[in-house]
Amino acid sequence: MTNLTNALIVLRPRVDFSNIDNTYANVFWGPNLPEGFVPPTQEEVAAELTRQADPVPPTATRGHLIRALHYIGKLAEVRDAVAQADVLTQELWLSPTFHRDDPLLRAVAATVGLADRIDDLFRLSATM
Repeated sequence: MTNLTNALIVLRPRVDFSNIDNTYANVFWGPNLPEGFVPPTQEEVAAELTRQADPVPPTATRGHLIRALHYIGKLAEVRDAVAQADVLTQELWLSPTFHRDDPLLRAVAATVGLADRIDDLFRLSATM
């Protein structure tokens, strides 16, 4: 499967299409399209291709996150935030693995100004 095909499947799941040359211009939708179907725009496809080219890991190890936080200069601030948090958050900070959609991780990230950088943090942690 090509990258374009993968992007189209993600953007419009369960919709039949064909593409003879792996270009957006030659995508043919149908024949049984759902009512109100709107094909994805070139901008939507480009954004999905970019997302697929730089995927976000769903998890990160504690060691990798610690290295990433240190690298961006936020480790001390995160440790301080965790130390001031409730007991559950303090215990979860000791977890060997973190899931990027964990509400407690997101709460700590918001406290230290990283709420909109979690995906970048997980990408960085994968390189550590």
